[in-house]
Amino acid sequence: MKQKHILLLIFGAFIAACGLTACGESGAKQTGIAVIDSATADLVAIQGDSISDTVMAPVVDTAAMNKQRAEKRDSVFRIIFVKGPDGKPVLEPKVVKTGIGDFQIARHEVTQELWEAVMGSNPSYTKGAKLPVERVSLEDCYAFIKKLNAMTGRNFRLPNYREWLYAALGGDLRTQTLYAGGDNPDSVAWTQENSDFRSHEVGTKAPNAFGLYDMSGNVYELCTAPMPKPRKEKKLTLRQRLSKLKHNILHGEEKKKDEVPLRCYIMGGSWGSNLEDCLLRPKEGPMTAQRDQSHVIYGLRLAHD
Repeated sequence: MKQKHILLLIFGAFIAACGLTACGESGAKQTGIAVIDSATADLVAIQGDSISDTVMAPVVDTAAMNKQRAEKRDSVFRIIFVKGPDGKPVLEPKVVKTGIGDFQIARHEVTQELWEAVMGSNPSYTKGAKLPVERVSLEDCYAFIKKLNAMTGRNFRLPNYREWLYAALGGDLRTQTLYAGGDNPDSVAWTQENSDFRSHEVGTKAPNAFGLYDMSGNVYELCTAPMPKPRKEKKLTLRQRLSKLKHNILHGEEKKKDEVPLRCYIMGGSWGSNLEDCLLRPKEGPMTAQRDQSHVIYGLRLAHD
């Protein structure tokens, strides 16, 4: 009888241990699902508009072009630029207006806990659940977004440069602040002036007009180039279609790799940047990185159609 009682106790302890283990695994799984779901809850809807951007454009020599039109010496019409003493075209500022459609963008940079819940690993140098993920490349971001979309059934993506800038400016194109959220960097951004040379938890500085955090400072955010307007494709002959099909079959792997752009923009500055590099419109224009280039100051923010 005593022996039977001991066996029952051992069996009960075994069942309890199994139950605790199962609960632990279920709890961890639930936590991961909650973190992934939080990516959708973090989105802010942005109403599109037209945005003005200043670019340096070559000055057209209208007198020379009018002369060309009058003489009609060639069947090909050439644009002629004014040239300076060095023989190069003279450049002047030109305002370009671009339309931006409606889109959604995340309030916060992607955190390490979200990255780890999706990818099962954490590439960051400075670890912390609520710290922005860092040391990621454009290829890493595309892999992360592809997996996140498969898990959620959503259409997350990286914001393009113009969407990012429009969101960072809070949609107010007339009053362009120096930093996202205001002209005082200390209140809105983690930079080399106040960061102690490390990243900080997302959302601990003041947001901008759209309620978006850390668009200046903390980590650089990888963005894609604006999507070009789709061109009308000419109708192909049967021979051309067969040739195209053969090329796709032979070079399928290369085509798949090329889905990730060769380069991307890195926006907003970081905890290691000086104040000038954190400006929304740096003098030298947006910085770029190669698709396989990662750095301890590179992170990302999600967008959604």
